[in-house]
Amino acid sequence: MGIHNWTWVSKFVLLGLSSDGHTQVSLFVLFSILYLLTVLGNLLIVLLIRLDSRLHTPMYFFLTNLSVVDVSYATSVIPQLLVHLLAEQKAIPHMSCAAQLFFSLGLGGIEFVLLAVMAYDRYVAVCDPLRYSVVMHGGLCTRLAVTSWASGSVNSLMQTAITFQLPMCTNRYIDHISCELLAVVRLACVDTSSNEIAIMVSSIVLLMAPFSLVLLSYVQIISTILKIQSTEGRKKAFHTCASHLTVVVLCYGMAIVTYIQPRSSPSVLQGKLISLFYAILIPMLNPMIYSLRNKEVKGAWQKLLGKLSGFTSKLGLAYNIFLLNDTVTVTASQRRQRMEDSNCTVESDQVVFPRRAEPQISHTEVENQTRVTQFILVGFPGSGAMRAAVFLMFLMAYVLTVAENTVIVLLVQQNRPLHKPMYFFLANLSFLETWYISVTVPKLLCSFWSVSNSISFTHCMTQLYFFIALMCTECMLLAAMAYDRYVAICRPLRYPSTMSHGLCFRLALASWAVGFGVSLAKIYFISRLSFCGPNVINHFFCDISPVLNLSCTDMSTAELVDFVLALVIFLLPLSVTVLSYGGILAAVLRMRTGKQKAFSTCASHLVVVTIFYSATIFMYARPQAIHAFNMNKVISIFYAIVTPALNPFIYCLRNREVKQALKKLISCQAIQSD
Repeated sequence: MGIHNWTWVSKFVLLGLSSDGHTQVSLFVLFSILYLLTVLGNLLIVLLIRLDSRLHTPMYFFLTNLSVVDVSYATSVIPQLLVHLLAEQKAIPHMSCAAQLFFSLGLGGIEFVLLAVMAYDRYVAVCDPLRYSVVMHGGLCTRLAVTSWASGSVNSLMQTAITFQLPMCTNRYIDHISCELLAVVRLACVDTSSNEIAIMVSSIVLLMAPFSLVLLSYVQIISTILKIQSTEGRKKAFHTCASHLTVVVLCYGMAIVTYIQPRSSPSVLQGKLISLFYAILIPMLNPMIYSLRNKEVKGAWQKLLGKLSGFTSKLGLAYNIFLLNDTVTVTASQRRQRMEDSNCTVESDQVVFPRRAEPQISHTEVENQTRVTQFILVGFPGSGAMRAAVFLMFLMAYVLTVAENTVIVLLVQQNRPLHKPMYFFLANLSFLETWYISVTVPKLLCSFWSVSNSISFTHCMTQLYFFIALMCTECMLLAAMAYDRYVAICRPLRYPSTMSHGLCFRLALASWAVGFGVSLAKIYFISRLSFCGPNVINHFFCDISPVLNLSCTDMSTAELVDFVLALVIFLLPLSVTVLSYGGILAAVLRMRTGKQKAFSTCASHLVVVTIFYSATIFMYARPQAIHAFNMNKVISIFYAIVTPALNPFIYCLRNREVKQALKKLISCQAIQSD
């Protein structure tokens, strides 16, 4: 049946937070108070900056824009939520839903860009204070603010237009508090791959680009602060950006929680709570953060209060004079009538609306069901000729990867010129890549000729354990290698003493220990889940998301542990890598000569880091609305097979020492054969 024969939805129903009448009234009171505090707090910030000439500086100009964004963002979501908490009908028209999505998405994007602009402002203020007034002039500040508003609005317009071109058919229930992007996309009844790509690209651009600017700015700020001799000077310099740094951590922390959650079972309630955090708490907290730690804002606030107290005293004096000249009497009946008029009763019926059904299986029911003892890996189905071609391709890739990584390990071990920290870590990485590809590919190759293509529960957990452990270890090793490159370029004279054999050994040992420890914790909670059926894994190996999808019991604990540990093992090494390359880039740019040579020493590692984290971000930071398991297979092939095969080429093709060692090995073999 074609799309044109389907019924298009003209209204949506927002399911909200709760269907209980008493809970809704309590939530209405709570959100009303928080919304009023948000509006009043941000409007007071705008008013203070407007009235006090001492606050007419670039920082407070951007803070004014941020307060306007926060008020607008809260207003785009909360009033509609308050109405629906007390209304019997939770419907929202199609155009109103589109408008709400446009404003909330646009204002969220504007805030991220504004935070990056404010980070740049703090960078100039701390790192180049003498030229601050010249660099951050009024024209530049206006252009930066306009760019922030324009970029967020254009992105939102594009996303909204693409999303509401999708046919929603008869599914009109949005399980959210507002018309949120991913919640609306979930309603589509056609292929949404183009939307997924558009959301992913815009999220990366609108999140990662400002985030990179913020990180680079604060790398330079920290570097400058550490060079300050006096403790008081350091404290004062850090104080100028402490409030902004707190807001950045809040905003980007919630963005990371939103888009790097475990993809196996997206928690709708968690999504609603995060949206409430964005819509109410962050806009409400921002004025407090900027006021409590800012002497200028507190001084302006005290000045405004002084003016208001003087005005009210004059007003009270005038009112007393008026009372003396014209006495007003109010009878008891009039007072009683006013009290009766002031009493009002609010009757609220319990609102019941469709809720998403979530199956709950008790432990007794699980015990009465047959537990799964083996899984079926779907792999890559297809015709016999296709399977044979794919088998040969994977076999060649596996043999090539094992051979070249083994050669790298032998080269580093046998050649004294390569007995350096960089090549010590490279040998660890090559050994890891050989083990990493051996965890998944041999089983995949066997599956092409196996009839059942089954794997036992124990073997599945073992494969998953080593896969997670080696992936986490690679994250840590790449961070250690980034730190090694940082010391080599930024502290070349102290490189031998800093990167001693003992430190290198401890860094490598810590990488392996952390990786295997994190994996052990994850597998412990995953293996305790019950699997009652089905037992078909739509993948070519036991990956976390497909395995968790088969659990028939509550997996919130396992998912929470997986999420927290993944966040730690992903963000900490990534932060070390980004900070290291921020320092490297700053050092290279300060060089008058030798820039190309300095950059070439870390080019190979930078390429490997980019490939690894790009594949990881694409895999785990994509929108959760679509579960494209076929795409997951392709991405898994990339970082499970292609990346281990490419890494030796990347390190060899751009490295003279490795190429010379390889030529020496080949010449020695040729002499021995003669």
